[in-house]
Amino acid sequence: MIPQASPRIRYHKEMHSDSNETLSHHSLVILEARIREISFQSEDTGYAVLQAKDMASEKLITIVGELPLVKVGDHLRFQGTWAKHARFGKQFRVRAYESVMPSGCDEIEAFLASGLIKGIGPATAKRMVSYFGDQTLKVLDTAPDRLIEVASIGAAKRAQIIDSWQERRGLQPIVQFLQQHGLEANLGARLFKEYGAKALQMLQHQPYDLTRIWGIGFETADRFARRISEQTQGWEPQNPERLQAGLRHVLQQATRDGHLYLPLEELLEQSSRLLGVPQPSLVPAFDALCLQQEIFPEPRQPPEPASDQTPGDGLTR
Repeated sequence: MIPQASPRIRYHKEMHSDSNETLSHHSLVILEARIREISFQSEDTGYAVLQAKDMASEKLITIVGELPLVKVGDHLRFQGTWAKHARFGKQFRVRAYESVMPSGCDEIEAFLASGLIKGIGPATAKRMVSYFGDQTLKVLDTAPDRLIEVASIGAAKRAQIIDSWQERRGLQPIVQFLQQHGLEANLGARLFKEYGAKALQMLQHQPYDLTRIWGIGFETADRFARRISEQTQGWEPQNPERLQAGLRHVLQQATRDGHLYLPLEELLEQSSRLLGVPQPSLVPAFDALCLQQEIFPEPRQPPEPASDQTPGDGLTR
């Protein structure tokens, strides 16, 4: 049977904008700010409108952009441009961002006490910093099992803290990598949920696995993979992973169109057009998908009643 496919959603690469917004200037600006309020945050796109305190000027500013993972209390470093909205005034449009980790016992305690990490409240934060000092965050990163040494942190609470901390720390490099290569930041949470700590490695070395994530089409994965490969070993149109992903895409598209089977010659013809490669080069990729039991070729049934016609080529499902 043709592999079941999920509806594909095309992700938009451009930041939210409208006709009422004009750029103040086009040069990139880097600033640090602490989030005070989340005025709006879309669960679907990750687009958010934030009120934040600029750490340099100590003024309250409005920050907008794809910011799906931020929370009140976050201290972040933003890269972007200033814009003036006709209705809402001056705004900072984010292109990329990263967390700024606290340093010093007071900052670390305030950070942990903010509620950003599940299982840690003000009292637990105080006990952790009293015990580990300025090495508290290092312990969370490298030796989290030591949390059991802190009074009031039992096995269940330790597990909750570790899970929350690893999720928060693991998401940031994924989000940065996605933004650097033209994909939306809100994809990071889905990738982390699916692949965990291996998500970044997957993006770097197996980018066509993106097509296995609901809502990511072949064209999106292909553009992303091309950007990655051009920065490393160079673009290879006949990369076996690319050819396999293209074949899967054609079969999934056939499923969406209501087909149960697809003639082999049609599969190869459509895939050849999609990938821009000759049909013979697709045969090894087709064989690999058969061995992996992702697609299942079946012989075409002879016509009934018997006639002078001969059986055609196989069908693929």
